Amino acid sequence: MANLLSIEPKSESISEQDAHYNTEILAAIADNEISRALTLVHEAESIGSTTARTTFTDALKKRNETVVLSEQEYNQEIIDAISVNEIAKALALVDQAEAAGSPSARQTFLDALDNNKTPQTRVEVKKDINQQIKDAVAAKQTAKALQLVNKAESEGSTTARKTFVDALKARDGQ
Repeated sequence: MANLLSIEPKSESISEQDAHYNTEILAAIADNEISRALTLVHEAESIGSTTARTTFTDALKKRNETVVLSEQEYNQEIIDAISVNEIAKALALVDQAEAAGSPSARQTFLDALDNNKTPQTRVEVKKDINQQIKDAVAAKQTAKALQLVNKAESEGSTTARKTFVDALKARDGQ
């Protein structure tokens, strides 16, 4: 396995290499690149690191604690946005929260919609999701568009798949 950092064992001491790996592990976790961080841990351990795994687990624990606190804040912001019928803002918050690792933001959004029970709200959500699908297809983010289609269909959408296909045809000039 090639070293991601290309550290030459002869040019630095083990403690200097440890420090470099630990820095890179922390950066990878901060960038939510967990598999890269784990690869760095394995590389560091292969050259004798005794701190890489602890750095990895401590950083992951700290990151998860931060996400839990942020998750509660995101969920409240989502509820507040729905309560004043700011659906686009609520959807943007859901996207941000999910990007930060929140497992509950989407369900909070759906629950807030159900509690709000404004008929216009469902129509706006359908339009917002369909627009997000169109935007993802236009940006050639097909995987993201398909995820949105799946989410929309799981939420009862009957138009998401057609929106996706139409957007693909429009993008490809068909």
